[in-house]
Amino acid sequence: MSAAAGLAVLDYAAKQRLFQRVEPLDRELHHAVSGLQQYSVVGDVRGMGLLMAVEFVNDRETGAAFPPDANIAARIAQDLLDKGVVAYPV
Repeated sequence: MSAAAGLAVLDYAAKQRLFQRVEPLDRELHHAVSGLQQYSVVGDVRGMGLLMAVEFVNDRETGAAFPPDANIAARIAQDLLDKGVVAYPV
């Protein structure tokens, strides 16, 4: 069952040319998020394809994280979701 589902996904991706459509969108997304590095709370922006990671830090010099009770990742994820962007906070 799992193999059949995987093959169906690959077949759909091929028919819809999903992989070919990623490259131009990848460049656009990377350009759009690259401006985030100007903010002092952004330690790094990295990604591959349409999967991006933005590292938020309390101190850019040391790379120190925000205290857990600040709940920064969940707060940012909710703000993004409110704007139609899905984020996975870690």
